Amino acid sequence: AILCKLRRSLSILKHVRSFVSTPTLTTLYNAIILPHIVYACTVWDMASDRELQKLQRIQNRAGKLILRAPYLTPSAEVHSRLGWKNVKALHKHYKAILVHKALNNQLPSYMRRMFTYCREQATRSTRLSSSDLLVVP
Repeated sequence: AILCKLRRSLSILKHVRSFVSTPTLTTLYNAIILPHIVYACTVWDMASDRELQKLQRIQNRAGKLILRAPYLTPSAEVHSRLGWKNVKALHKHYKAILVHKALNNQLPSYMRRMFTYCREQATRSTRLSSSDLLVVP
């Protein structure tokens, strides 16, 4: 369902690219494609490499449309020119943000319950039990 929505969004970029500038196309990408790629990154992180590769292809195609680059332009060059991270790097980045927020008590209460701290599982007092580290499941 998400991939279909992203493909439709790509067709919008393709149809308007001859009428608007590159910065406008970048803004459209940031508004209609990027949110679907980064939304629920932790869920996408559990996806198979094949599914992530589909997302990566969509991101690569969007970059080539924005830059009006030929189809055979290397994706790394497109990402470099646009200053983009690839899909896996984006997911790693947003997962790191989530863990940072968990460690610093910046998550809403419903999300805070998803994390377990070492101090909550300790049965005796140790240096680890008094730390603010998260338990790896």
